[in-house]
Amino acid sequence: MPEIKVPKVLPFGGHDWDIELDGVIGDKYNKAGILDTENLILKLSSKSLPSVLSATLLHELVHLIDWTFLGERLSESEVSSFSNGLYLLLTQLGVTFDFSELKEERDGSN
Repeated sequence: MPEIKVPKVLPFGGHDWDIELDGVIGDKYNKAGILDTENLILKLSSKSLPSVLSATLLHELVHLIDWTFLGERLSESEVSSFSNGLYLLLTQLGVTFDFSELKEERDGSN
């Protein structure tokens, strides 16, 4: 099975984006992921199931592409539709994500 190792830092669009597992965003924001464009951080809930974690990563990456190249023109529904389609395509091709490089942020300050 092809496996994509999720890096701690993702160079994209001229910026270095930190990718973090966060133990509190689900409780604090009731979300599985957040794209923090002010601090250049993509946060994923560490409490998510592996399949949800992968789908959420793709969802937030679509937000990142939208923010970088489209000026946030996509609606949340469009982002969800595109990322769900991408997730289905990748899973049908047997692609998985390896999140082992990421460390969990537990205090919620990052």
